[in-house]
Amino acid sequence: MGNLEERGRTTMVVRRGDLYLGVLGLMDTPRPGAASVISQLRDIGIDRIVMMSGDNRHVAEAVAREIGLDEAWGDLMPEDKVAVIKRPRAAQEVAMVGDGVNDAPAMANATVGIAMGAAGSDVALETADVALMGDDLSRLPFVIGLGAAAPAASSSRTSG
Repeated sequence: MGNLEERGRTTMVVRRGDLYLGVLGLMDTPRPGAASVISQLRDIGIDRIVMMSGDNRHVAEAVAREIGLDEAWGDLMPEDKVAVIKRPRAAQEVAMVGDGVNDAPAMANATVGIAMGAAGSDVALETADVALMGDDLSRLPFVIGLGAAAPAASSSRTSG
């Protein structure tokens, strides 16, 4: 089981009564096109891309390696994600892309919070500064480029 976990798999022991039948290793797969989106983000000047996940650290690291991320943090609770966002935020602007209730606090503490609309929870959508209306990550470089080209607003957050 250790080898499966080191390769980013979540392990489950399968048994029938007292007879152990085997071990399964499951792993989330990256969204289709994620590696291409990471490459496009780098092309428009994003130099550090980090994944934060509540999933097992080994799983997060395996996915990050596969799609070309700089770093992955796993086993995170919502407050841990906020702490990760706050560290670089003191010195630079930070965007947070998320879709769940557990992502909302970190999105609220980022310079810009971006929610994945179709899969996003209501809390994530309400917290975010920008909501992508679908789950298509390929739109992310366009949105970030559009935001970079827009004139700076006098206030980073408005309520209404």
